[in-house]
Amino acid sequence: MSETFDGFVEKCEKAFALKSEIKALEMQAKPIQEELDKLEREIVNELEERKLTSFDSRSGKLIKTVRTSVKIPQGDDKFAFFEYLKANGHFEALATVNSAQLNKWYKEELELAQKEKKMLVIPGLGLPSSSVGLSFRNK
Repeated sequence: MSETFDGFVEKCEKAFALKSEIKALEMQAKPIQEELDKLEREIVNELEERKLTSFDSRSGKLIKTVRTSVKIPQGDDKFAFFEYLKANGHFEALATVNSAQLNKWYKEELELAQKEKKMLVIPGLGLPSSSVGLSFRNK
């Protein structure tokens, strides 16, 4: 402990000051983010109307993205889901599933089912939700 107590106190105070500064900047960014979110929804709608999945603008490329996700089952649904995993050989890999693992696995299962032109129904999992957004690629 070569640092003086006063130096330690100063670091703590600086940390609080920096957190306050970050919070103030986040508050300034909030209306800008809301405006960007609105523009993204409008652009996605126009892309869909024009039957496009992407657009090369002067500043970069805008790509329509679709994110599919399912929620981790709870209660009785969880047990039905675990039985399904056991019956299909996935229990060991997903027994301690987190949201990211579950969605990655679900996406793989969904792609497989779509290739086989089958409907994907997994006991215990509700219907997936999808969100459409934009991916920005600078030039």
